[in-house]
Amino acid sequence: MKEFEIDCMFNLLGPSKPALPKEQALNLNLKPGETVKVFQDDFTWTGTIKYDENLPPMYQWYVELD
Repeated sequence: MKEFEIDCMFNLLGPSKPALPKEQALNLNLKPGETVKVFQDDFTWTGTIKYDENLPPMYQWYVELD
């Protein structure tokens, strides 16, 4: 399971769906539907990678936190 840092303040759909920069998503070879482990500060969550081409480009990739 891939693990990486997120910023819950960088979102369009709310803090439980933090966006990922497109470059980060591509560098990590993330796929929509993939389960990942993410962290911010002292908190860790699991989540699902989502991609929505209808959102503004900087918000198209995001993690839906469990």
